[in-house]
Amino acid sequence: MLIKEIIEKVDDDLVKDDNALSTTDPNQDADPEINELGTRLQNEVSIHGEFPPNILVCDAGYGFPREKRPFQEKLKAISNQLANFLEWQMEEDRSASNGRSFARIQVVGCSNERTRLDLQEKLLEKLHSSTLPSHVDFTCQSLEDFLSSGPAVSLTNNDEPVPVYLSPDADETLDPQIIPPRVVVIGLLIDRRIQPNRSKDRASKLHIVSKRWPLEECFLEISANEPLNVDCILEGMQQWWWNCGNAEAVGSKENFIQAASQAINHHAQRHPSRPLHIPGSNNHDDV
Repeated sequence: MLIKEIIEKVDDDLVKDDNALSTTDPNQDADPEINELGTRLQNEVSIHGEFPPNILVCDAGYGFPREKRPFQEKLKAISNQLANFLEWQMEEDRSASNGRSFARIQVVGCSNERTRLDLQEKLLEKLHSSTLPSHVDFTCQSLEDFLSSGPAVSLTNNDEPVPVYLSPDADETLDPQIIPPRVVVIGLLIDRRIQPNRSKDRASKLHIVSKRWPLEECFLEISANEPLNVDCILEGMQQWWWNCGNAEAVGSKENFIQAASQAINHHAQRHPSRPLHIPGSNNHDDV
């Protein structure tokens, strides 16, 4: 099934979720964890003056080909994915009625200085710019070294920075009803054919918790293990974080549903022929 063929179904899911929320008893006790997160979010906003930005770590530690042509192809593919996201992000900022903090985009694991500089150059060409946005950075530092340096303070888990590695093959899902993790790792796997469990296995090797988007809880027509593109995941995580920027919004599953459906819809507009992997299908050879 093509992505564009299920967008209407995604919209139907949003309507159904709205109807379910509208029938909720307003006097019913809220989840204590959600109440706590809402309170702490209000504290963060009062201290910083705004909802603090999240950190999206792009893991390039899967390596780069040595041959010139495959190397250049991978650089181009990664830069295209990053540029798609950054162009959307900047357009959203221009259209927003009030300023919103951009997620910090940290590309780690560049195999050497040459790769780092080449990747930056490809991205700048795509953005038609001479300088990187201030919230974007590339480093040869390994993922484990970057995370051990303490890049952020999380709003959850007793204020300890607890990164989550996103993987479509993870056994557990993110909870769509609470604030997403502030530090999220996304593997820069840009391959023509899907190789199952690569990101899950990498997270396990590095002793990082792996989780996936809760697609099956919100979109019945999409496989729970759908391998979405990097730009789609980046947009979804940024929008989800923005949606949670109001303490009153904490506890609503719609924060995730709106962000995910928007990101999938935008991806469908960029790649209308890309198939989705629906439950029970065998079309898992496409990326």
